[in-house]
Amino acid sequence: MGTTARVLTTNMLLNAMTEGMDQDFNRQLDHQVIQDLIDPAGYHVIEPMLMYHQSANPNHVPHHRVMLLLKFVNNDMPVETMFDISEKSYVRAFTVEEFHDLIDASKAGNLDRVQEIYAQARQR
Repeated sequence: MGTTARVLTTNMLLNAMTEGMDQDFNRQLDHQVIQDLIDPAGYHVIEPMLMYHQSANPNHVPHHRVMLLLKFVNNDMPVETMFDISEKSYVRAFTVEEFHDLIDASKAGNLDRVQEIYAQARQR
């Protein structure tokens, strides 16, 4: 994956899915179905396929079509699908570098650093 890949927590993904449904994006995932399948403690990877994809509707929110690797419960292999995500949700997702830093800080028990990384993502 390229440097534009990002990582979402399950909560971030569910929020992005709800936003996509509210905005009537073309590539949506059914929140009711996916919620029971994805790992609540999992991380999900997105890689943009079409940056700033826009429908013909001028009122649509700018968004990206991404390849999404989902972490399902009791399954080590990711499930691959396409998904439309808003620019706002894309930017708030962790960069690959931030994700590695988050994992390292978690393993080291550095909760202050973990909270700092989450706060930085929320502020974008």
